[in-house]
Amino acid sequence: MRYNASGYYRHDPCVTRCCQSATPFTWSDVRQESLEDAAIKVMEEAHEFGLLQGICVPLHTPFAPPAVVSIAGENSEIAQQTKSSLSIIARHALETILRFLLSTNEPPQSRLSRREREVLQWVAEGKTAWEVSRILSLSEHTVLTHQRSAKQKLGAANTVHAVVKAVLRHEIHP
Repeated sequence: MRYNASGYYRHDPCVTRCCQSATPFTWSDVRQESLEDAAIKVMEEAHEFGLLQGICVPLHTPFAPPAVVSIAGENSEIAQQTKSSLSIIARHALETILRFLLSTNEPPQSRLSRREREVLQWVAEGKTAWEVSRILSLSEHTVLTHQRSAKQKLGAANTVHAVVKAVLRHEIHP
């Protein structure tokens, strides 16, 4: 609570590093970098609260801001095996959470048809409805109908939004 209320996330060198890297790191790795006064204050205050060492696992996913799993405590020694294990667990947890969120937000009956996925896949490649109609040997009207149906099933505001939602649901691939 104090961390957020004080706005420490704006100056936390661990947050900065998480935004720039996907590699797990320890707080001692960060302390070796040249830090601004505000970042030093964040690290010193953590130390005052008994958080002497920590490990951070940055998590990056498409279409979302970076996230991090961070564990801190008094122990100043973190074995390499611990870093590797935490990294695997953190990534698995994120994947599970995303899968859960996606499955609970969308009813199962809203799965796209094979043709709707195919049309959106070509749109994701930058093709217009007319170009997709030529590629798939369909009328442009039929392609537009598949796009409308996909937008409706996905609850999307427009075709680009439908493509993004389909990618996030793993129904098409970028």
